[in-house]
This record gives sequence, structure tokens and C-alpha cells, in this order.
Amino acid sequence: SSRRSPRSARTDRATADSVSKQLKKYYFVSTTDHHGPITHPYFLNTNLVQALNCMDGADPEMNNIVVLSCANISLNNVSYPRGIVFQARTNNHTETRKVPFLPAADRLCPVYDYRAYSPEDMQRVKKTIAEKVRNKEINPPLQEKLNNLIDEIYGNDYMYNSTDFAEQITKSNYKLWSKLFQHSKVSVPNLVFIEQELLVANLLINHHLFSDTILNKMIFDPDYAKLIEHYFEGMEGGFSKLNKTGTYLFWGLPKGAKYRLQLWRDNDYLVSENGEYKIRLTPDNIKEALKNQALIPSMLLTFFVLAFYYGLKC
Repeated sequence: SSRRSPRSARTDRATADSVSKQLKKYYFVSTTDHHGPITHPYFLNTNLVQALNCMDGADPEMNNIVVLSCANISLNNVSYPRGIVFQARTNNHTETRKVPFLPAADRLCPVYDYRAYSPEDMQRVKKTIAEKVRNKEINPPLQEKLNNLIDEIYGNDYMYNSTDFAEQITKSNYKLWSKLFQHSKVSVPNLVFIEQELLVANLLINHHLFSDTILNKMIFDPDYAKLIEHYFEGMEGGFSKLNKTGTYLFWGLPKGAKYRLQLWRDNDYLVSENGEYKIRLTPDNIKEALKNQALIPSMLLTFFVLAFYYGLKC
């Protein structure tokens, strides 16, 4: 299935090199956004504000707005990552409209590792837009603009040849951001959305699962587990085994599962609440699960890695 296929590049090499060079001088990123299309103000406004500080070549090494966005959210999140949001004027009123890319039956699935949308999905998007015209929710000129936007940004082989929906979001946000400023008389930085959980998973695999680091001990050492449970039980953004909120360092998303599973540490295992899914805490097991995206780093673990270990300004 697509979720187990090799990952393709999120950005082109020139952009990746530019981001790398920028972070060596400006070691900060945005981590407040959710991983979704930038048509919603949640995704757009803060990045517009940041763009004001690095437009028109104010600093030649500040060419990107780097967003490590949260993909461990449901498709039905209030920020509406499952489709596009736009405004339509009908009967002298301007109202917000939404068009989903993905089926309502999957609205509780996480954005992380969700399948890539297909040409068939985009055809359904156009049918939804046509239905809104028939219902007088939008007018025909706006329908034409939306269909053109779908063809240019979302519904093409560049998007379809993606590993998953998260990759499509990174690619389409980059393209849509550029389109928004295509007539600008000043240069505008790139908008680079990368899901924070994917970066953390790769950092763990490449630098910590098999090395003697504090992150390694946090995951595998029982003595560290006692400290984590003592200091982070009940903390907002962490977990509470007592109240069954959050999860212990990782969420489970085993093959074939649609929804995330809470995991709790039980001796040398991570175990789901019903006990049907369990994984032994060994470097090889965790590596394989992270590579297959059967485990998702939790918010607590994500910021342990990014902010506390690597000192990234978020």
C-alpha cells in the first residue's frame, strides 16, 4: 500500500539546501501550525506576518518560512486539514465555504500517514463545487476559479506521485504560497511545511535509537521511565495514565488501523488500552515501527527532541 512505499522528497534540492543554510544562522521554526492546506487563516496569517520580516531580500540567508507543523491531528480538526476553505459572496453576503478532498468516513483518521488523494478524489471535489453552484452557495465565476485552482495546484501528476497526504500538503502549500505572490513586486520567501513528527522519527532512527544519548535512555531505560511517569503524569500536552488522556511517548497506528491508539508502558512493552497491540521496547522494533509509521511521536516526545535536546527555538 502507499503508506508503506519509499518516501519521495518533500522539496527540491535547492530549497532543502537553502533551508539548511538558513537554520545555521537563524535557528528557529514555527511549530504552531497544523499540517493542512494554507487556505485556512490558522495556517496563513502567522506566516504572512513572518514573511514581512524577510521580503525583498532583506537578508540573503532568510529565504524561507520554515514550519514544522503538527500532522498528528484528525482530519476533522477545527483547522480543516481535509480540504480547502474559501469565502464566497452570495446575496450580498460573504460566507465561508469548505470543500473536502477526503471522505467524511475518514474524518477521525490522523493526517499523519493518511493516504495520498487520487484523481478520483479530485473529480469528486469538482462535483462538490458544481453542487454548491446548483445550491446557490457559490456563483459560476467562482466555480471556474476554484476548478482552475484544483487543476493548477492540487490535481496533477506532481501531487498524485506522492507517498501520502502529508507530502501532498507540503508540495501544494509551497506552490499555492508562490501563486499568492506571483504579481508581487518584491521577492517573497518560500513557505516550507514539514510535519514535525516525521522529522522527529528520522532523528530518532538516525541518531538515538542505537546511541547512548539521553533520548535513548528516555525511551528504553526503566529508571528514566519512572522519572517520566512521575514528572509528566497529568501535564497538559503530556499524558495521564490515570485519566486515560494522551499517550506514553508514542501513539500507535499499526498496519490496517484507521485511528490512533493510546499506548502505555508495561515493563518492556508499549501496550494499547485493550491489549490487542503491543510492541517490545527494543531499538530494532522501534526503528521498524517508526519507518513504517506504525508509531507516531507524541507531542511530549516531539518537543523533548526538538526543543530540549536540539535546542531549536520553536
